[in-house]
Amino acid sequence: MKEFPRIEGERIVLRKLEVFDLDSYLEYVRDVQIRKQFNFEYTEKTATERFNELIKRYDEERKPFVWVIASLENDNLLGIISADDYSFVNKSFSLACGVMERYRGHGYAYEAARYLISYIFTHLGMHRLEIAHNIDNIASQKTIEKMGAKFEGIARQSKYYDGEFKDRKIYSILKNEWLKKEEC
Repeated sequence: MKEFPRIEGERIVLRKLEVFDLDSYLEYVRDVQIRKQFNFEYTEKTATERFNELIKRYDEERKPFVWVIASLENDNLLGIISADDYSFVNKSFSLACGVMERYRGHGYAYEAARYLISYIFTHLGMHRLEIAHNIDNIASQKTIEKMGAKFEGIARQSKYYDGEFKDRKIYSILKNEWLKKEEC
C-alpha cells in the first residue's frame, strides 16, 4: 500500500488530512476569506461530510490531492493546499491554497507551494503547473508572482463566487523553469 507523501520543510510539513484535524478543518472552512475564495457554502454537517470524503478519497484512489499545511513544531493545521486537475496525458496540474486568517502574512502559503510544486515536478513527472487567482485577491497574486510564475492572461468570468462571476488571472510554471529557479 502506497503511503501518503509527507513533505517536511523548515517550518511546515505537508501531510495527509487526519481524523484529529476535524476541528481545525471546520475552523478553516468557517473562515470568511476561505469561504469566499473557494466558494464554500458548508454547514457544519456538510463540512464534516466533505472532510470525511477527503480522507476517504486518498484511501480509495491512492493519489494525494489534498495536503494539510501544518506547523512542523506542533502539527497544528495552518491551512490546506491541493493539487487539482491532474492530466497525466498532458503532464499538467493546478494548485489551490488557503491559510487560516490567524496564520496569514507569515509566508506559509508560499512555503507550502514551493515544497509541493517541487515534489510534483520531481516525483510525479509533471511538466506544467497552471495556477490562477481571483482578480481581486492581491495576496494570492503576490505569492504566485514571488514563485516566478508567468502571467498568461485573464480568464473572463471563469469563477463564480460571492454571488457573481469573477475574472481570474492565469499563470504557469514549466518544470525546467522551476528546477532552474530552485537551483539558484
